[in-house]
Amino acid sequence: MSTPNSGSNGRSGQGDENRYHLVNTVAQQAKIIMAHDPNPALASNHAAIREAMRKNRNQRAQES
Repeated sequence: MSTPNSGSNGRSGQGDENRYHLVNTVAQQAKIIMAHDPNPALASNHAAIREAMRKNRNQRAQES
């Protein structure tokens, strides 16, 4: 079984891709939850989460 840091078999990119997919899936689910929850604490974190997602997308685009 390959881990994201095991580059010896050439599958480290696949591990990274799986990690990005997982992060994006969780972020999308969090966005849905926050959209339906009027809690001000969640709303204040929404911008930080969107910014982190934007930075992640930009970083992946630069790595490609």
